[in-house]
Amino acid sequence: MNVRRVTGKALHRLPKGLKGIFPVKTRQRLRQRLGRGAWEMSVSEGPPELQLGEEVGSPQFIGIGVQKAGTTWWYDLIAAHPDAYRSTRELKELHYFSRFATTTFGPAEIAEYHRRFPRKGQGLTGEWTPDYFYLPWVPYLVSLAAPDARLIVCLRDPIERLRSGLAHSQLNFRRYASPTIADAMAQGFYSNLLNRWLGYFQREQLLALQFERNALEPGVQIGQTYEFLGVDAAYRPANLGIVVDKTPIAKVQLDDDTRRRLVDIYLPDVLQLKNIVPDIDLSLWPNFSEYA
Repeated sequence: MNVRRVTGKALHRLPKGLKGIFPVKTRQRLRQRLGRGAWEMSVSEGPPELQLGEEVGSPQFIGIGVQKAGTTWWYDLIAAHPDAYRSTRELKELHYFSRFATTTFGPAEIAEYHRRFPRKGQGLTGEWTPDYFYLPWVPYLVSLAAPDARLIVCLRDPIERLRSGLAHSQLNFRRYASPTIADAMAQGFYSNLLNRWLGYFQREQLLALQFERNALEPGVQIGQTYEFLGVDAAYRPANLGIVVDKTPIAKVQLDDDTRRRLVDIYLPDVLQLKNIVPDIDLSLWPNFSEYA
């Protein structure tokens, strides 16, 4: 299917039940091209119907961030594990909590969230929505809906992540606006955002990965991820070295003055991050390697 031919208006004219028509990969590409709002209004009517032998419950893991740090690649590697159970009727990114900033969230909403994770037996289930990391109301809501979940965040050099994130925004919106840039920059203050999550979860519930290290030694890092999730850490999926879902346009270019200014802005947070995640290797972050 040629995703480029599907416009926002065309998507809204498609009949209900679209989730069951398009395969999961196609739905993911449509959501990314059209933007989250258009996709969710048209497609996300509710949880999938249970199949024979399936039951539902709280997810065992939730990927919480960050945007443009290889999260689709890493989620696919988790889902490829023999002990994982990934429904073909749900996307990697549910964005479930994003809409509850100022609306009711109670037992009914928690039960609906649990219905989005069908599994058979002890199958490992979860989702990965990068936006969760920086939305201020989400950590509290996740602590209500999935207090025992394992959290995974994949971090990337914040300036390189910013460049890639702005390119992603340009792909979706064809323009830059001050809120877009401010939003993209805010996502890079990792220590501040991690501390918000750690206000609701124990440190041992959180695995902080480094995108650059994942790319250098994917076998070691996926083994660490499997161990954290309580499944066989010796397993290695066939798609281990295939990084997926790259932004198809070039990253935003920065002049030397802008780059230096961004380093100065992010540096206090980066240094504080080392206190929270001591094994972060700054030598792998090109804009901060001199501080390794």
